[in-house]
Amino acid sequence: MLKKKRSILSIVFVMLVSACSNAKEFSSPPLLQPTISASQNILDYFPLKRGAYWVYEGTVKWMKANSPEIYEEEITWKMEVKRVFERNAVIGYEMLGAPWDLAWYENGKLPSEYGIVQAGGKFYRVPYDVILRVWNEGDNLFGLVDEKYLMLEIPLVNGKKFCESVSMTRPDGMYCWNVNEAKAFDGKGIKGLVSTAELWEYPIINQTMPDVSLIYFVPGLGISRYIYHHSGTVSEVDVRLIEYFPGH
Repeated sequence: MLKKKRSILSIVFVMLVSACSNAKEFSSPPLLQPTISASQNILDYFPLKRGAYWVYEGTVKWMKANSPEIYEEEITWKMEVKRVFERNAVIGYEMLGAPWDLAWYENGKLPSEYGIVQAGGKFYRVPYDVILRVWNEGDNLFGLVDEKYLMLEIPLVNGKKFCESVSMTRPDGMYCWNVNEAKAFDGKGIKGLVSTAELWEYPIINQTMPDVSLIYFVPGLGISRYIYHHSGTVSEVDVRLIEYFPGH
């Protein structure tokens, strides 16, 4: 058990070193400044417009039930904004597909249907039935979001963390999303990405006892890479953004 824990920590260390090895070459990026309003700035930070999509490509590994064999496959996966609706100072996004679908992948798995709720600078990943409440004009939206669904809190800065309050004061930082130092992002190979602005990529890591999740986030673009590793039964994901469409 001790060797397994050391192995997990080694994997986390290697992932973080890889994510941040070049960050010291660049000065710390300035926070995004509002150009129209504070709310508009938030929308630009994570551009979830109707019709927007992100296409990822990479490798998945998994095991079938009651089998020791490890399967590996090159895969392409899409994340898409289907509908957007604003009500009661929140914005709801009906979503289809996400890179984290690929954790515990198996042949024939379909893109997930879920929602993202944006309230101020916080983004919550919620079940599909929750996002449908935003479309229901008769729903007062009480209790719409729960901190257990928190997936992103902006602006991102090195050393910031966000999670459920029960885990916020853990000295080991586990069960929280921990933001690491940004590095300059080169999106030249990404189809559809047209930007003259300097882009920065933040590694955001969440470690639990059984697994590690690592999201790379680029303000103004979205998720640029997703890594997942499970320390028991094999489930591994490493996919990168290869195509982006900004929507309408």
